[in-house]
Amino acid sequence: MLKTVEPIEPRCRVCRDPAVRRLVNDLLDWRGVPVILEGGSKLHRITYVDILDMLEPVNEDREERDRITYDSLRIHAKRHYDIEGIVDYWSEVSPS
Repeated sequence: MLKTVEPIEPRCRVCRDPAVRRLVNDLLDWRGVPVILEGGSKLHRITYVDILDMLEPVNEDREERDRITYDSLRIHAKRHYDIEGIVDYWSEVSPS
């Protein structure tokens, strides 16, 4: 079993729930991937807005102050998903 080295930040709307965190991180894996739109004539790259649309069922069950917004998704990706943010986190918490 692999242990995660990703920081779990209780203030982050995404990190608070492990199941939501896994789902969001899986969706973030698709960010920037080109997909063919209906009709097959145009390519579109997956964006935060697309991911947020996919998270609408998750947000329906949450109180308004706990809903995942564009900003909370972007901040989660920057601080807790992207490798640079993870490295920064661990360099701050590890003893020198």
